[in-house]
Amino acid sequence: MQPNMLRVLIVDDSPEDAEMAKDLLEGEQSREYSCYTCNNAEDAVMELKYVSYDVMLLDFNMPGFDGIWVLSEMQLQCLSVPVVFITGLGNEQLAVQALKMGAQDYLPKSALTRCKLKGAINYAIKSKLLDSTVAVEAARDSLTGMMTRCVFKQTLENAIARSLRTGANFTVLLVNLDEFTEIYDCFGSRLWNNLVMDVCGRIHAHIRDCDSLARFDENTFAVLLEGTGARGLKDCEVVAQRIYDAVTTEAYCQRENTIPVSAVLGAGIYPHSGESADSLITSALLAARECKAEKNKAFVFHSSCHAVN
Repeated sequence: MQPNMLRVLIVDDSPEDAEMAKDLLEGEQSREYSCYTCNNAEDAVMELKYVSYDVMLLDFNMPGFDGIWVLSEMQLQCLSVPVVFITGLGNEQLAVQALKMGAQDYLPKSALTRCKLKGAINYAIKSKLLDSTVAVEAARDSLTGMMTRCVFKQTLENAIARSLRTGANFTVLLVNLDEFTEIYDCFGSRLWNNLVMDVCGRIHAHIRDCDSLARFDENTFAVLLEGTGARGLKDCEVVAQRIYDAVTTEAYCQRENTIPVSAVLGAGIYPHSGESADSLITSALLAARECKAEKNKAFVFHSSCHAVN
């Protein structure tokens, strides 16, 4: 395949309509297109899992699952490709719904010409690239480079969706740095920022590539530990102790200052501690508060976790 050739996935249950779109693109002189067609929604999602495409032309009205279902599955399975939504219904509300669910552009079949299709594809690719750039910048904490609280919540929602399919549970762990105000007031913001980055590095060194780390707020980190709990609380306790030791055992050296850091850890396990991202976070927060109140514990699991076998 030539380097400047665009790979296009055409999803349409009508062979005639799919062939028309293919002919419009492959007859374009200024750019070459390589087109592949699917005639149903499920095959389209499967194709996106295993093959990389530059853009997808997605029909709405198909037997069984429709185009909106495809967009929903793409979100759920984190499949990313620019989408031009195409329908013969001419329904503006449907177009708005598709755009809200991740499509980049919309064309009615009655308006399908080579010029308009080419323009919609170019716009979709550029729009997706811009959205991705903005999303990456918004998704990362400016200091540590870790994901933000908002993105962490979405990551939890994705983990819940996977768990519903696989049955595997996971742990939400909050690491709260204690005495934040005292350290900040004593040493100032620049040194505090350096310390936060060091803490982040220590936590990150003790989790797996499949786990997720976020800066939850100014002095709290959130960790999603995938697949923990297979042996009851023992799995989770081992990881929590390891992270606690990494954060608190060795003092931090900052500009000739040696700063001891204390922390409290609270955890919740899906689905015992909650069946939504918000309820899981709330359970972990309550556990962290309990840990802080008891003062002599490294970490506390929410009371619901004791139901884990």
